[in-house]
Amino acid sequence: MSTQPAPYAGPAEGLTLDEAAVRLRVTRDTFEKHYNGPTFKVGRETRVSAKHLDAWMDERAGLTPANDTQPRRVQV
Repeated sequence: MSTQPAPYAGPAEGLTLDEAAVRLRVTRDTFEKHYNGPTFKVGRETRVSAKHLDAWMDERAGLTPANDTQPRRVQV
């Protein structure tokens, strides 16, 4: 049985915390206070994957993937 490697999806965009905060239009302090997603280090800088940042924002906004059949509870 031959196993094929996963297709190359291109480089991952790693945003610095400042860049991620600017993308969300908040201060860095606010971003660090509220962001609880995965981070990684490149040298001395802490970075956030743009893919994970987008997924985190969708989750915070209450958006669900198209294949999610479970309704989300919305607190009012």
